[in-house]
Amino acid sequence: MGLEMTEYVLCVEEEFNIRFPEELLEKTATVGEFYVLVCDLLEKDPTSEPSVQIIWNKLVALLAAQEAIPPERIRFDSHFFRDLGMG
Repeated sequence: MGLEMTEYVLCVEEEFNIRFPEELLEKTATVGEFYVLVCDLLEKDPTSEPSVQIIWNKLVALLAAQEAIPPERIRFDSHFFRDLGMG
């Protein structure tokens, strides 16, 4: 995991008061996979509304702000490294 991704993970951990198991992060390639992992750690169903929409919006906002990525470029299937350039 590169520095940008590590910084994002730390920011999300702080925002949601959660801790990511390293072995699960290593298997996370897309924003959608990361979102599902966050929902799992928060014990939220990633398909229910409206609380999960709040989680998704917050994850996108944090990523957009940290990486200066337009929010509309961040999709569920976006790869952190290939599509968003996070190293």
